[in-house]
Amino acid sequence: MITEQEFRKMRKKTDICTKTGTAAQLLGVSLFAWGFFGILWDLPSPTGLSAKTTAFLFFAFIFCIGGYLLEKTARKKYNRSYKNSVMNRVASELFDEHEFHIDRGFSAGELREKGLITVPLRFRSDDLIKGLYHDVGFMRADFALRKTMFNISMSTKGNWTVFTFPKPFTTDLQVSCGFMKTESRIRTGALTSKEKKRHILLTGDEEFDREFTCSCQNDEEALSLLTPGVRKKLLAMRYLRRVSFVMGWVDGELHLVVINGMDTAAPPVRKDASIDTELGRIKEDLSVICEIIDELIMSRSIFADYVMAELEKIKNQPYETGYDVPAGEISEADAYESYGETNKEEKEGYERLGET
Repeated sequence: MITEQEFRKMRKKTDICTKTGTAAQLLGVSLFAWGFFGILWDLPSPTGLSAKTTAFLFFAFIFCIGGYLLEKTARKKYNRSYKNSVMNRVASELFDEHEFHIDRGFSAGELREKGLITVPLRFRSDDLIKGLYHDVGFMRADFALRKTMFNISMSTKGNWTVFTFPKPFTTDLQVSCGFMKTESRIRTGALTSKEKKRHILLTGDEEFDREFTCSCQNDEEALSLLTPGVRKKLLAMRYLRRVSFVMGWVDGELHLVVINGMDTAAPPVRKDASIDTELGRIKEDLSVICEIIDELIMSRSIFADYVMAELEKIKNQPYETGYDVPAGEISEADAYESYGETNKEEKEGYERLGET
């Protein structure tokens, strides 16, 4: 666990190495300049370069390369020590279990296959954190990408989080906001295969449809995921954090892609930076994972919406399911009780299957 004193000591040591490396490179450039003039002076000579000129060029090379390596190594060591310290400290406070891998991330091909955002060839991902919170698994990594549009090169940074999702779904749903709304065009074109093709969906909620663009493969399943509770939480996330993001339900997983232009645990540049301030900023950033799990995946009210929707299907189609659901309104308590009985029957069935 890093303290304020250790943080400042680490910063001071890095600054000394960085300044030494910079000074060595400047000295190397100066020696190279003297060596260049020596070359011009020695050219007319039949004996070639003098020992003095050769020494200037040799030491210029040594100082330039040595200074560069010293500066780069010091910064890299500082970055790794800082990130490992702050990320592990914050993650241990927020999550039940976690692993942090500074050099690992998501592959471009893996994310491109999800079809949530355009992933260009120039893509990098690192600072992967895997964990468990309230029995929900997740993986999160930073990424940086560079796009070229109309001969203009644009680079941006953000983070990508993948959650295990307990509610079953078989088709894709993408929800985007802010400037990320342009990503809603993905897989909606005429050339997209039938299995992957999506279309724009309007939920009927005017405020939500104004802030978000939804594309899906199946309207009924998409609306069963975008319950009123989910829409309310997404609007709150949009208004409070004011970031552009894409949320997608793909391949049995929930994905959250946030573009905020920064690394999660980038070492502070300012000399007067406080470690407590930086820890607070990182904790606020990572707490989004807890919010998503608490309010969109495991929330009682949102989960009840899903269960009640499933029971309404059962009520309307008793001959297909075999469940005996009494006529009349289904309350939230009934929904939980019935869903619990369903899980109990499924569990007993799997136990009997295991015995055989």
